Amino acid sequence: MNYTRGLSVTALATGLTVALGLANQALLARVLGDEGRGILAAVATTVLLATLALGEWVNRGSTYVAGHHPQRSSSLLTLTLVWALFLAVALAVGLSLADGWLA
Repeated sequence: MNYTRGLSVTALATGLTVALGLANQALLARVLGDEGRGILAAVATTVLLATLALGEWVNRGSTYVAGHHPQRSSSLLTLTLVWALFLAVALAVGLSLADGWLA
């Protein structure tokens, strides 16, 4: 795939992701109403900050390993899935502990 085509596919995918995210937030805010909107904002902000803080190194590290050590690239999927499972469990525990606060 040449550079121009790759760039256009990436730009299109990014645009679709942003559009779907905006539509999702608008739909959730409308369905939840005024009271639920504050909870949605708190949860969405927490998830966004956790993703930025904890997930960025997986992205950069995977790119580095795949580029510099292609023979180890098969372990990247395992690493990513284990990290996602860890974050899902941490989120579930956090939500269960904050159940009274979110209610």
